[in-house]
Amino acid sequence: LVSFALAFWSLGRRSRPEVVSRADILSRNSPDGLMITDQEGNFLFANPAFQTLLSIVAKEAPNPVFTTLSAIIEAVGGLEGADELKRLVARALDGEDGQADIRVPHLNGMFWRRISARHGSIAGGAGQIFWRVEDVTESREIDNIRRLEEARLFDYIDYLPVGFFSADAEGVILYANQTLARWLGLPPKRLIGAPFADCVADVGEDGRLSLRDSEGRLFDATLEQSQVDGPDGEIAYTRSVVFRDMVWL
Repeated sequence: LVSFALAFWSLGRRSRPEVVSRADILSRNSPDGLMITDQEGNFLFANPAFQTLLSIVAKEAPNPVFTTLSAIIEAVGGLEGADELKRLVARALDGEDGQADIRVPHLNGMFWRRISARHGSIAGGAGQIFWRVEDVTESREIDNIRRLEEARLFDYIDYLPVGFFSADAEGVILYANQTLARWLGLPPKRLIGAPFADCVADVGEDGRLSLRDSEGRLFDATLEQSQVDGPDGEIAYTRSVVFRDMVWL
């Protein structure tokens, strides 16, 4: 069998160069869809997984068998990620590498496919485009869950019933939550980059402070602080909680 030497084939979960053979391209055992086109996008080889992973099931029509890149784009239509795929194909035909994620329907739901393109040559001949299709549904779902958890965590911190901020070694605010910003009468983005000392009217003992809001009004508070040191032993940043003295209504 003729080996398809592609020294930089490093798509998807593969992180080092590998040699792709014709047997690999036509293999029924590969979990990934593998396909080669010429520089004009004409199909040269495709393994069965390529067609399976890109099968788009319509109620009124069977799965299409793709033989051109334009047919894939047409079948994807207005699905999520379609514009990204169109840009990938255009870039690949223009000599660039890249990848795109599309969301395709199948018999039992919607699935995410990652299509990647790399340029190489077969046995030192004319250049080809090597394509890989992977099922990334599970990883996309995990990423989505992680984003939701991160958004929920930020919401928890932003709207704590106490003020919270982080500052660098010089006391310049790096982050301030919504609660502290509301007490000081400024949006959080106005506080970032400003010294926390600018908000302090007076300092007492045991973390007691008198803070001044944007209109000059004073209120008493207590500050609890911890710090993170850098590799050099100096302060990298601080974490501070502000408890406001207030009358509960």
